[in-house]
Amino acid sequence: MDHAHSASDGDRPPRLAVKGVSRTALAAALARAAHQVVDRAEILRDTLALEFAGVTASAFDDLDRVDVLFPPEARLFVAARQRIAEDALAARSPTTQVVILGAGLDTLGYRAAQRGRRVFELDHPVTQRWKLDRFAAAERPLPPDLRLVPIDFEQDTLADALARAGFDRTAPAFFTWLGVVPYLTIDTVVDTLRFVAEQRAPVDIVLDYSEPLHVLPEDRRTRMRELMTFLEGLGEPWLTLLTRRHMAEILRACGFDTIQDAAHTDLLRKYSTTYTGENYDSHVVVASRSKRPLEHTANVGDHSRTEP
Repeated sequence: MDHAHSASDGDRPPRLAVKGVSRTALAAALARAAHQVVDRAEILRDTLALEFAGVTASAFDDLDRVDVLFPPEARLFVAARQRIAEDALAARSPTTQVVILGAGLDTLGYRAAQRGRRVFELDHPVTQRWKLDRFAAAERPLPPDLRLVPIDFEQDTLADALARAGFDRTAPAFFTWLGVVPYLTIDTVVDTLRFVAEQRAPVDIVLDYSEPLHVLPEDRRTRMRELMTFLEGLGEPWLTLLTRRHMAEILRACGFDTIQDAAHTDLLRKYSTTYTGENYDSHVVVASRSKRPLEHTANVGDHSRTEP
């Protein structure tokens, strides 16, 4: 596989291309690594971030270039959404199963498995082969409690993939779903949330989403259009954008009884003492279902196409 960074080029500036692998997944991994160096891990300390991204600290020596590739607001948001997930998981029972949907090069699964949790990482097979190569390059064996489960979220069912991997639908579970929702159809988003909420034991999910263009200020709307055009050019278009109210309606209809929704600015005010930039339209949600799952989920409406 053609890696952006081999063991010999880990000190070069990061490049956002790995053959056959999601560029946005690679960008998120590099943003987490950059946060460790440039932001001195202000929000999230992840000692494996550089290893898994395949770079060394010197890759981020050119701060001007780093700020262009990974703007501070993006680096800090990527760190903050991960921090929210890790804090929420730490508050759950140590026997809870952990499911990471769209794991990319996320290191949480590796670290949680090292602490005795049963972890299921779901992602595209190409991305998982890439991650296994990163494990090998870092000389880190796959923990026995970490299972990599291949899936195409638009083609395969979550139920079948997890069942094959030995996931227990009757035991408590904790799901993370970060950096994924905008790239899926609304039907897939709803079906996934319904599946999670139907766990036959207490269940939690941490996810992030972005708001539609029509609710944004004009200047922000223009920049979002530019970003969406760029992502579409990469072959990774945003398909689903949701208002806070719409997301809450979907979560409640699927059966979640506790919903905490934090906007971009609120997160950075909570975790960062350095960020002074503008507000962005991203949100992180921690949703829980402690009661018995709904036998028949409510109608969540017509989501055939999400308005941009």
